[in-house]
Amino acid sequence: ITTNTVASVPNQTCLYNEQGTQITTPWEIHGYKLANCNCDTGCPCQFMSLPTKGSCEAAVMFIFNSGHYGRVDLAGTKVAQVYQWPGAVLGAA
Repeated sequence: ITTNTVASVPNQTCLYNEQGTQITTPWEIHGYKLANCNCDTGCPCQFMSLPTKGSCEAAVMFIFNSGHYGRVDLAGTKVAQVYQWPGAVLGAA
């Protein structure tokens, strides 16, 4: 299990409306990440190596202590995700 502090610098998401005009939405998040996968310690498939057991399965959780997406407050948001890759996460051969 790995835990990391998630701290981002302010960013912007760029989208385009029907007229082709670029729309930017500023966003920023601060919080914690907890992740675990079925690979050996260090998850080699995230570093362009093959997964320990042939495929990679992971559970990742985030807790945002503060942040926003545009005018939407993200403080207190909790996210959980479950992943399964048939091989390496980044497509290593």
